[in-house]
Amino acid sequence: MNVYERRNRRPVKEESKMFRTFTRTWWKENKSWPNGLEPEAGTAHYHGRYENEKDARAACKQWNDTHDPGRLSIKMEYEEC
Repeated sequence: MNVYERRNRRPVKEESKMFRTFTRTWWKENKSWPNGLEPEAGTAHYHGRYENEKDARAACKQWNDTHDPGRLSIKMEYEEC
């Protein structure tokens, strides 16, 4: 972003923010670590887009409540996009 763009940037309105959900693992297999698991945030796999944070949070909660995280702790999260 150049100086002109920074100076003339308009504030983002709360209602114009978008959020996207994704899943990823939080561990990776590594036999040299205790329990054979090493902490590592895995690659994000995107699922959907939402117009507000409330809907994105609800989608993550619903997914996490209905899916077993398994050994590598797969979780759904969201981020602003």
